[in-house]
Amino acid sequence: FEPIILHVACSSLESAMKLVRGFRTVLPLSMIRSIQANSPEDCRKVLVAVEGEDRIDAPIRVLGQDLYKGDAEEWLIKAANEKLRRNFERIDEVTEAVKKVLEGVDMPTCEESSPSE
Repeated sequence: FEPIILHVACSSLESAMKLVRGFRTVLPLSMIRSIQANSPEDCRKVLVAVEGEDRIDAPIRVLGQDLYKGDAEEWLIKAANEKLRRNFERIDEVTEAVKKVLEGVDMPTCEESSPSE
């Protein structure tokens, strides 16, 4: 089972740090993945990675043989369904965290972001 994974490109290190701080309240594994810059002052693009914690890494079959049968199979299905349920809750929490982070942030309008004539 793979948890929520979200990548966000930010235009500055400051905005990336603000985003990471907001996400860490919900998803502690949030981090700055990469920075594209010629110098610390010339930060052009910062990639933030937001990743959930609810995962299952388990082989299901080996050489054509099922590894989980009976009670073990039922346990694995129940565990995966629980992680999926929590993942959906996390998505809602991340959505709310993004809204809070973006409150008060001036977003450019189409007119502001288009080149001037």
